[in-house]
Amino acid sequence: MKLRLPVAILCCSFAISAFAQDFPVTRQLKIVEDFAPVSELNQPGMAECYPFLSADALHLYYTKSTETYDEIHFASRASLDEPFEDQGLIVESGIYADHLSCWVSLNELEMYFIARVSTDAMMTTLYRATRRSLDEPFRGAEKVILKGTDLSGCLFAPSFSPDRSELFLANRVRGNSSLQFVHTGPNEYTLKQRILIDEGTRTAIGQLSLDGLRYYTVFENDENEMRTYQLGYYERAKLGADFTHVVWIGEASTQMMSQLCEALDGQLIMHTIPMKDSWDSNDLGVTHIECRENCDGDEDESVLSVEADTWSISPNPSTAIVNLSSTAEYDAVHVVDMAGKIIITEKGMVRELNVEGLMPGNYLVLFEKDGNVLHRSTLTKI
Repeated sequence: MKLRLPVAILCCSFAISAFAQDFPVTRQLKIVEDFAPVSELNQPGMAECYPFLSADALHLYYTKSTETYDEIHFASRASLDEPFEDQGLIVESGIYADHLSCWVSLNELEMYFIARVSTDAMMTTLYRATRRSLDEPFRGAEKVILKGTDLSGCLFAPSFSPDRSELFLANRVRGNSSLQFVHTGPNEYTLKQRILIDEGTRTAIGQLSLDGLRYYTVFENDENEMRTYQLGYYERAKLGADFTHVVWIGEASTQMMSQLCEALDGQLIMHTIPMKDSWDSNDLGVTHIECRENCDGDEDESVLSVEADTWSISPNPSTAIVNLSSTAEYDAVHVVDMAGKIIITEKGMVRELNVEGLMPGNYLVLFEKDGNVLHRSTLTKI
């Protein structure tokens, strides 16, 4: 499966509402290519589903499932042009099929996963497991306390904001909605609200973006006795705020999809391709999103053929000095925390950032040119 990096991954960014007044974004992600199955991982007679993709799209956590058991597997690849290789079992639940789904932290040392408590009741439990290095298995699974809901109705796809202040879960039975929880105590989250959508529209299983400002999902519509599916995301201005509107990606399709997850700053979306009447035929698929300058419907072919610039932030994670590398010119660099506050601003083509004074956690690094955000990266301070 060859991933063609399109026009300027550097300038492709969703409208970052939290910074829009200071850093207007001139491009949006609009074009969706046809899905492609991840054939190297899909097997006949077994469901492959509920993917979680690392930010660089090189590591994949996903569920392999039959009618009798669920497992979370790990797959990896050395580059975007190579196929994934299944590296084996990460979590074995010993539960009935179709309920095991996970979220993994940016450094991939922490995993939250959903599992059904028993086959007799539609009750699900959220667990947290950790490991000390990428070479070790996840250990010490502990229950996460969820308040404000009876946990019934098939909860799926845990998804956390970068600061862990919010938790999102999908509910596929009770209204096909997404549930928003807030952190209320040690290892405890309390239901805040359902993310409401237009009447008559259902959502599939979604996932929060890396910066916590978008919630990707598939919107299902029944019109003229035909069901269609359209990729999109809820958007908001900052962490903790309510989602204010929906942004559509591409056109509606009759191709059924669910459980979206992003990588490469939204350039790549992996999802499950559900097969009606056959759980064992569910497969993993991938959809490639491109960036173009005109987002009002007129396609500019010249934009799509432009070679992508390259960007690098290293080491990442970092403790002190971060090296910046780019083939594009920029005139300022900003480090922004996950609450939307600008922590560091450096003018000019700086090649080093000193982040020693930052608190441990995740930050956005924005590269600015003439008042526009050219590129956005995620930095982890340890």
